[in-house]
Amino acid sequence: MQARPLRSRPRSWGRVNAFADGVPVDLYDQDNQERLASRRVVPESASAPGTRKNVIAKVARCIDADWLVASPPARRWLLEQDNPEDEGASTRGWLPRGKVGMLAAGGGVGKTMALVSLAISVATGRKWFGLTVGSTGRVLLALAEEDLEEVQRRIFHAAHRLRLTEAERERVVELIVIAPLAGTMVALLERDGAGNVLTSALHADLVQVLNAAEDWALVVLDPLARWAGIDGENDNALATRFVETVETLVRAPGAPTVLVAHHTSKAARREGDSTASAARGASALTDGMRWVATMVPGTIGKLRTVRIEVAKSNYSHPGDPIDLVREDNGALSLLPKEAMRAEVERDRGEKERKLDARVLEAIGKGQFTSADDLRSIVQCGKSPLSAAIARLKASGRLSKASKADPFVVVS
Repeated sequence: MQARPLRSRPRSWGRVNAFADGVPVDLYDQDNQERLASRRVVPESASAPGTRKNVIAKVARCIDADWLVASPPARRWLLEQDNPEDEGASTRGWLPRGKVGMLAAGGGVGKTMALVSLAISVATGRKWFGLTVGSTGRVLLALAEEDLEEVQRRIFHAAHRLRLTEAERERVVELIVIAPLAGTMVALLERDGAGNVLTSALHADLVQVLNAAEDWALVVLDPLARWAGIDGENDNALATRFVETVETLVRAPGAPTVLVAHHTSKAARREGDSTASAARGASALTDGMRWVATMVPGTIGKLRTVRIEVAKSNYSHPGDPIDLVREDNGALSLLPKEAMRAEVERDRGEKERKLDARVLEAIGKGQFTSADDLRSIVQCGKSPLSAAIARLKASGRLSKASKADPFVVVS
């Protein structure tokens, strides 16, 4: 459902803005309750003791006969990627609408700026780094590490890069809600006196903001470490409960996509890992998320680059990686593929030649006893080392008599 343009904001928007400014407000007045009753997200802890309904009985049903013969509803996408391979469809799904996903990267790589740019694209319909916005709508940017001035800087630089029209700027103002929450305890889970894990009061606050408006397309929670609470990042049981709690936000009016920003592990950053396992902490986080993408930094000459790559997608083809340039102010833009291709190849080739030389030198001197020692000596990750050894074997510069024998440098 497309977000309707707002020439005059509904009464609820005054309350949303006041809430964002930290002013105590009643988002649950009678008019608002009646208008949004059928679309409301109900916090898990809302039922009073003894009044809880059977959750399974509420959703259990027999399969409709036409499910076996009629086509299912078309999936909705928040973002779509060009699909030159299929002449019958110009685009293919990239990021699904109404699901929970994760964007993982090391600190300072550009997660927050990428998500701010995504918010502007979802509000305006402008492409996000070459991807088509499949469904526009309202956006909540809940940024737990940023204050108001920092959010303003990020929005300015992201918008400036897009050169928005007056109409697009109007949509940004109307459709993006910011929640700068630096210094605020925002954990969605907490424990009671008996140690039981419950949804927090902050979860109810978040639900109130979402229930106060319609047509939500995207909710951003940044970063996971603050929203998951103590041990929510490292304990698999708590991580699963956190994912379940975030999934309740998908039931907000408009059925938004919920994206959680997260950090990658030290090992992943050291080895340049772009798989789903690069995300820091419990594996239950990426197992539970329906979509996971990573951002890996790099350099091309003097340019700072970032590659966004889908590491997991339960509902779509992962598509091609997206290569970006990061400016000094943090703004991101597409790396011009045609203009930069030769320079990229030259830079990659030079790095590979230097690594190959270090590997040959280390093997020739025999100063290691394991693969870990060798990686430490040549200062690279597992994947780059494997690629270097494969290149050296293919070129005849390394050989071994049998699988059990050590490599020998061929002069």
